[in-house]
Amino acid sequence: MLMMRIARKAKGLTMKELGKLVGVSESAISQYETGKREMDYETLLKIGEVLECSADYLLRGENEKKPTPVSGDGLSEEKLEWSRAWDQASPELRRAAMAVLRSGEPIPEAPGDSPSDA
Repeated sequence: MLMMRIARKAKGLTMKELGKLVGVSESAISQYETGKREMDYETLLKIGEVLECSADYLLRGENEKKPTPVSGDGLSEEKLEWSRAWDQASPELRRAAMAVLRSGEPIPEAPGDSPSDA
């Protein structure tokens, strides 16, 4: 389960730390990551909670489920696009995006992005 290793490292956790947080040994975490051992559902869900990612992400490496179309709730196309992008983003990218949004700082425009550059 390569995605588990990637998600664990993105959170800055060692195998020992992750094992302690979910109630399994460091050896079990190592075996899960290398595919030598399969975890039970409860452990899978706990790992997903700690690593802030879905079981689907851990098992498949991506979110295979397509976002459900939203209708009648007044969301603009732009907000729907944001929602779809968020659903497909990695946990690391989500954290970075949230840090930018929470900072409230404007992002400087890249050359060629402003209408006056056209």
